[in-house]
Amino acid sequence: MPPKRSSNANGSSKRTGATGSRKRVKKEEVDDTSNDTVPNPGNAQKNRTPATRDTVYYFEDGSVTLRLRDIVFKVHTSLLKAHSEEFCNKFNLCPDPDASLASEGTCDEDAIIIPDVQPSQFRNLMKIIYCLPSNSIALTRTAPNDTIAISSSFDSYLDIAILSRKFGMDDLEQWAKQHLLDFVHNSRKDLAKGFAAYRHDTSSLRQDDLQIFSKKDGISPAPAYYIFRFVEAIWYAKETSDEPLLHGTLGTIQHCLSSVKDVKFIISFLRIQDLREVAPSLFGFLFLLLLRLGNSVWTGEELTQEDRMAAFSAQSFLTPLPQSIKESIPTPIFKRPCASDFMEVLNAPEDEKCRGEISSYWGKVFPASYCRDINSEQFSVSIDALIALVLRRIDLGAQLRPMKCQSCRLKLLAQLDRDIQEVYTRLATYYKAYV
Repeated sequence: MPPKRSSNANGSSKRTGATGSRKRVKKEEVDDTSNDTVPNPGNAQKNRTPATRDTVYYFEDGSVTLRLRDIVFKVHTSLLKAHSEEFCNKFNLCPDPDASLASEGTCDEDAIIIPDVQPSQFRNLMKIIYCLPSNSIALTRTAPNDTIAISSSFDSYLDIAILSRKFGMDDLEQWAKQHLLDFVHNSRKDLAKGFAAYRHDTSSLRQDDLQIFSKKDGISPAPAYYIFRFVEAIWYAKETSDEPLLHGTLGTIQHCLSSVKDVKFIISFLRIQDLREVAPSLFGFLFLLLLRLGNSVWTGEELTQEDRMAAFSAQSFLTPLPQSIKESIPTPIFKRPCASDFMEVLNAPEDEKCRGEISSYWGKVFPASYCRDINSEQFSVSIDALIALVLRRIDLGAQLRPMKCQSCRLKLLAQLDRDIQEVYTRLATYYKAYV
C-alpha cells in the first residue's frame, strides 16, 4: 500500500532553508490567552490557542508577524512586497505609517492570520523569498536517480507554484511551474518510485500542518496518502489551463498507481469529490485498477452496490474492447503501425525520415505481443494492457531521446499523452450502475 501522511502530528520543523545574516530566535510557545487587552472581535478565534514560533522563519528584525495554523512567522514586509504588492495589500502587511490605529502583525499575540495555507507550504515559499530562484541553493539540487530527493523537490515546487499563484507572485509561479513540468516529463519513473517510498519523518516540515484524516467505512480519505500531492498538482494544472503539465502529472500518478492492488486505496481515490468531472481520465484509470482485481473482490464489503453493478456491467461491455474506445485515436496504440501512420501526428511531409525513425522505436516499445494483448477477447489481458500504457509511454520517451529531431519527438509524445488520457476518459464512461 502507498505510504500515508502522519495524521495529526504537532511540533516544529528542524529543517533549515533560509540564508542570510538575519537573526532567528529560539522556538518558544506564545500563550495567546495571557493577553490582558480586550481582543478585536475579528481576532477572537485566533487568540484561543497557543502558538509556536517557527524555528526557521522567525527573524528578530522582522517587520510583521503572520500566523498559519498554530505557527507564528516573523518576516520582512520589504521582501514580500518586492514579489507581490497584491499579497501585501490583501493582508494589510504594509499599513500606512501615519495611520492613527495600531495595525495587526506587530507581535505574536496579534499576528495576522493567513487562512487556508499550511505552515509547510508557507515555509517552502519563504525558502525562495529569502533565497532568490537564481541562487542554486534556493532548493536542494537533486542528483539523477535520487528518487526521494526528487519527490521532495517536486513537493516543494508544487507548494511554491500554488502559493505564488494565490498571492500574485507571477514570476515565482512561472519559475516553479517550469520545474514541475521538467519533473513530470523527464522524471516520471523516479517520481513514482520516490512517492512510493516517500515518508515525512518526525522532523518533517509538514508535522505541524495539523491535518486530521478520519476514516469512512474503514477507508482512509485520499488526502491521507502522500500520492495525493499529484491530485493537487492536477487541480493546479486545470486551474492554470496548462495542458503539458496536466498530461504529465496525470501520466505520473497513473504510473505510480499502476501496481496498486489494494481495494481500499483504490476506492478512497475514486471517492475524491468531483474527480470524475475534473479529471475523468484519472477516474477511468482508477476504475481500470478496480476492474483488474476481479469479481471476487467486487463482491467484498468495501464496495457499494453501485460500485459492484458498475464493475460487473463494465466487464460485460468491455469484453472485448468496443470500437468506441479505439476510434479516432491518432497514434496507433490499438494496431500494428507503419511509418505512414505517424503522418497525421507529425503533420509535415518533409518528416519522412523522422516517421521511419519513430516507427522503428515505436515497434520496440509496442511490439506485436502488446497489440495482441490490448485487442484480446480475454478481459483481464486487455485490462492489463490498458493499465500498462502509461509505462510504455515513459519507455517510448526514453527510446526517442537520441533522435536528432526533437521537434518531431515532442510532437509525438504530446499526442500520445493526449490519446492515452482520451482512452482513459472514454473508459470512465463505463462506470455505470444499471438498475
